[in-house]
Amino acid sequence: FLFFSQRFCGNLKGRMPQCTAATRENATIECSQTYGDAYFQMYWYRQRCGENMRQIVFTIPKSPPDFEADFKNERFQTTKPDAASGTLIVGKLEPGDSGVYFCAPYVYWED
Repeated sequence: FLFFSQRFCGNLKGRMPQCTAATRENATIECSQTYGDAYFQMYWYRQRCGENMRQIVFTIPKSPPDFEADFKNERFQTTKPDAASGTLIVGKLEPGDSGVYFCAPYVYWED
């Protein structure tokens, strides 16, 4: 992945376990960034074919994740052990889980 920002540009590394997975299997998507410790916040998104991108969850290290309403269930889980990495787990896959999943590290600036 390559992440672009108005203020900063850098590398974002993601690893997909498979392009496809069977219904009722689990999918684990890992993401890491090399921007630095200031980018400790991470957002996860899903985009289905023909639809706009939707936010799944907002995470910060060692804190409870903030899932959007449609994703607040036991099938969606996340880990955020440190500023550099995060994981999204989608359990018991359903056909509606199809799409492209994105992670985006974020830094908050106070001007």
